[in-house]
Amino acid sequence: MTRRPESRRGVGVAVRFGATAAAAALLLVAGCGRGGGAVAPGAAASWEAKLVAERAEKDREFKTSPTSPMAGIARTVVKAPGGGWVAASADGLVVTPEAPAGSALSFAFASGWRWRGTPARAWLEVGDTTIEPGALPDGALFRVGRFTLATYAAPEQLVVIEFDPERAAVRAFEHLLYFAPDPAFVVQAKVEKVTPPEPVTLATSRNLEKRYFRWARLRFDLAGTACVLTAFKMRPDDPADTSLFVPFADRTSGAETYGAGRFMDLEQPAGATAEIDFNRAYNPLCNYSPAYNCPLPPSENRLAVAVRAGEKTYPH
Repeated sequence: MTRRPESRRGVGVAVRFGATAAAAALLLVAGCGRGGGAVAPGAAASWEAKLVAERAEKDREFKTSPTSPMAGIARTVVKAPGGGWVAASADGLVVTPEAPAGSALSFAFASGWRWRGTPARAWLEVGDTTIEPGALPDGALFRVGRFTLATYAAPEQLVVIEFDPERAAVRAFEHLLYFAPDPAFVVQAKVEKVTPPEPVTLATSRNLEKRYFRWARLRFDLAGTACVLTAFKMRPDDPADTSLFVPFADRTSGAETYGAGRFMDLEQPAGATAEIDFNRAYNPLCNYSPAYNCPLPPSENRLAVAVRAGEKTYPH
C-alpha cells in the first residue's frame, strides 16, 4: 500500500528545512560505540535480504507513487473558522474566498471541516470513491489534472499538500542512498516505561512546535558503552496506537546523513526489551520536498558518535 504522503509525525504545520552545521553541533548527549549486533549468525542472510527488499520497494514508491515525497511541491494552510476554494495552478496552489473558474475543490469549517464543492473523485485508504458535499473524510486524496492534493484536518486549520509527478526531483530520481547493511547496528534495548507518559513539546523545522509524550527510555549497550534514546507517542491513551517514534541525531548528521536527524519507528514491545535496528533509520520527508513538516530530535536523543547505518542524506 502506498504510504500516506504526510505521516502523523508532521500533520498540521508547515515545513522547509535546510541541513545546517548548527544541527550537527548540537550532538551533546549520550554516547555509544559500535559493537556486536543482535542478529543471530544463522539469520544474517535472511535479515539482509529482507532489508534490501524493503529498500527496493521504497525506491519504487518514491519513483512511481502519485504522492511520492519527491513529488511534493506546495503546502497551503486554510485557517479556521473560514474556508476557501482551492485550485491548482502552474505556480502551485491558489486559495481564494470565491470559486475560481473550473475548480471544484472547496473546504469550509463549521463544527468541523466540510467538503462543499461539487462531487469529486478522491482516494481514501480503502480505494477510489466519490466525495459528495458534507463532512470531509479523513485521508482524502483529490486529483486535479496531473496534480494530487492531500488534505490533513485539524481543529484549527486544514493543510492541503500538492504533488506534481512532473517535478524535476521525480524525473531525476533513481534511488535513495544507504549505508551497507550492518548487523552490528542491531541492538537489544532495555525498555524503561515513563509512567505516566510525560508531555513534551518538540520543535519543528519551521520553528513551530508539536506535542508528544515520552513513553519510554530505551537503554542499550554498544562496545561496553551505555546509550539511551527516548521513544515518543502522540496518543499514549489510544490502544490502537502501538507505534513508538524515535527521532535521533548523531555525528553523521549534516555530513553523511540529513542535518535535521533521522527517524525510527518501533512496534510497542510487549515485554521489557525492544530491538532497535539502526539500519532502518530513515530521513524526515522534508529532506525530499519543502512541502512537509519535520519534528526535530530533542537534545536527549542526540548521540555523540557516528551511526553509519540506515539512510544517508539525499540528493546523492
